[in-house]
Amino acid sequence: LEREVNLPQESLLTALRLCASAPAAALELLQEPQWTARQQLCQALAATLASGDWLALLPILNHEQAAVRLHWLASLLVDAQKRQQGIALVSNPDAWPLLEQLAHSLPAARLQAIAHDVCTCREQLLNVVGVNRELLLTERLLRWEHYLQPGTVLPVSHL
Repeated sequence: LEREVNLPQESLLTALRLCASAPAAALELLQEPQWTARQQLCQALAATLASGDWLALLPILNHEQAAVRLHWLASLLVDAQKRQQGIALVSNPDAWPLLEQLAHSLPAARLQAIAHDVCTCREQLLNVVGVNRELLLTERLLRWEHYLQPGTVLPVSHL
């Protein structure tokens, strides 16, 4: 990958980890439209943490590749859970400041609930024929915002 793309080592490592160590898939992820979209998601997530407006993620997630973008979001949330446990081996080493921000600003139970919901939403987008993507994403984003309200009862985790 180093011969093909001129990006920092952390970015190359992130692409490999997000693509299950498949160099060809990682190279495709590192190409301009894909990698830029992932960076925009990271920036928007950081802004969302500051503002509390999760609906602001809708323009980035509501895309033909919404399932891929939800995969990126889920990996960031799981990495934040790892950071809360003191684990340094993460899938997104290029987004270390964002992972720390997520880990410090969201309680573990809320991170878990949102991560589980992201994965459920992704599966619905992949498996339900004719699903209204924008409506599904809007409902989920509002739900995640609700999860962060004080006193909200979170769904029971089956993990």
